[in-house]
Amino acid sequence: MKRVTIIVIGILALLVQIYESRAQETLPRLGVRKWTITPPNMRGTGSVAYARNADLFFVGTKHGFVLVVDTKQGRIIDTINMRDYPSVWDKIKGLSQQRVVNMGLPGGV
Repeated sequence: MKRVTIIVIGILALLVQIYESRAQETLPRLGVRKWTITPPNMRGTGSVAYARNADLFFVGTKHGFVLVVDTKQGRIIDTINMRDYPSVWDKIKGLSQQRVVNMGLPGGV
């Protein structure tokens, strides 16, 4: 009986891990800050980011904010103060609208 209980707990733990990994791929969700938005030379710093497949539109403003727009829902889901990330802000200030896959990858902002 004890062995069966341990096996059941192990299977449940595995299922939870699978569910969590799938949940991360379906971001964004409000308040979830999981993935990095920083360029490669800033790895290891705290940052905000979103799933590559999230179909987001990033709109930069001249005041140092990036509005994160969910194109499927057609609404702003987050606002990022880019002055908290100076090296990223230097790269995007002056840009107006740009569609990106991930701001930390080549081809992004």
